Amino acid sequence: MMRIIGPLFLCAALAVAPAVSAQKPKTAPPATQKPKAPAKPPAKAEQPKPAAPAPKPGLTMRTTYTGSDGAASETRLVTNGTRQRVELGQKSVVITQCDSKQILQVSDQAKVYVALPIDAPPAPPVTPAKKTGLVEYSTVIADTGEKKEIFGLSASHVTTTVTRTPTPTSCDKKKERVVTDGWYASVPVPLTCAAMAPAPVPVAGDCRDEQQATTTGAPPAGKPLAYTVTTYGDDGKEAGSARMEVKELTVAPVDEALLDAPAGYTRMADAAAFVKAIERAENEARWAAPKAAGITRIGVLMPSNKSGENTSVEQINQELLESLTVRPYEAVPIVATSPAEQEAEARRKEVDFLVAADLTVLKTSSPSKVGGIMRKASGGGSPSELHEAKLDYRVLSLAGGTAVPKASKSASAKSGAFTLKRAVGLARFAARVYFGSSAGMVRLMLSQSGGGATGIGLPAQNADPSLSAVTMVLNLFSSTDAPLEESGRDATIVSAVHTASSDILKDLGLKKDK
Repeated sequence: MMRIIGPLFLCAALAVAPAVSAQKPKTAPPATQKPKAPAKPPAKAEQPKPAAPAPKPGLTMRTTYTGSDGAASETRLVTNGTRQRVELGQKSVVITQCDSKQILQVSDQAKVYVALPIDAPPAPPVTPAKKTGLVEYSTVIADTGEKKEIFGLSASHVTTTVTRTPTPTSCDKKKERVVTDGWYASVPVPLTCAAMAPAPVPVAGDCRDEQQATTTGAPPAGKPLAYTVTTYGDDGKEAGSARMEVKELTVAPVDEALLDAPAGYTRMADAAAFVKAIERAENEARWAAPKAAGITRIGVLMPSNKSGENTSVEQINQELLESLTVRPYEAVPIVATSPAEQEAEARRKEVDFLVAADLTVLKTSSPSKVGGIMRKASGGGSPSELHEAKLDYRVLSLAGGTAVPKASKSASAKSGAFTLKRAVGLARFAARVYFGSSAGMVRLMLSQSGGGATGIGLPAQNADPSLSAVTMVLNLFSSTDAPLEESGRDATIVSAVHTASSDILKDLGLKKDK
């Protein structure tokens, strides 16, 4: 049996083998391998952001000024050392930019500004004087040795005495002494540049004084934190005084936007255009506003020219409006032409007095031989032409309900009479725009340095920064104008107008401004 089974099993096995082989699946070809993506570099550690620059150090000071007449004003100084902002009265700002080498004069009221070079411009040509005199200025600086702490700063007590002494050749024989008694300290954030103040433009004329200055004593370290300035006249008696005092002093970073021209303000072409824009904005605001308490309003009618000579009555009108605006008096224009309309406009503007002026005389002649000799003997020189102007004026009171005559007078001027057009005009502009106080107080404060003269009084690094800003701008303004010829026809008219204005204010009861 075993023999039969063996062959059969073998046959069966051979028969089954091909079938098994046929049922085995075929091996698939190898798949194409995609290249592996490069490995990502390890994430870098996050770098720390650069630290914000440290804010610039800053200084803010609030200062008050008070005159012996009770007039008071306030300034605010903001600086980061590179730029300085001085906020003065009547929304006026002076910005000194050391990095841009310019000074910005900004009027918030008129929304205008003007850029002036920080370095002194070349002086305009001045007509040579026919005669020059000499005035001596002596400055004596004395440290009393006293110390005290003010706002955490060590302040020294220093007095400065400036004496003006005329010589036999002086054109101006006035003698004066100015004493400044102050406390000085090194401020933490001083301005890094010092603007070169141009010398005041001399008024053209037949006789002009030159200055000889001497200084004794060492200047103090730092700026004034408080001082009193007092002037003494020819007789040695006190003529006026004013006091400055820093009320707040803060050391902290300041808003950098305050140290540049405000966005949206109009840049004026020059100083003259800037001043006109301010005066226009001031006048429009003042004339449209109700009369303030304690103010006496003077209505000024457009003057007439009855002289037969060609001249501008608008200039006379503007001079009257300016020179009659002295606190507590305020001049406004009356533009109506008929008497009834003028009176109605005056009442609408709450006018207390009306002023009508006529230029009745304007003459030009050649000097006589005798007159020329007399002028030479008195140091006045000998001009080629002589001018004479006469202004007739009438003052009417509206207090009783109807216009009632109060005064009817005239004022005259001749060539060679000293005109205060520049000196008083700039002091009045500074008083009104910068300090909002009396012109007398401004002249007094500026007298510490001989009215801005070089080499007189304390050096610039010791000067009151607010007054330094005002002096700088005024001198820059005046240096852009041609000198006013004192013996010219226009100056003669201006002198007559100022005489008339002074007489009118005296008639109305204005006390002399110290």
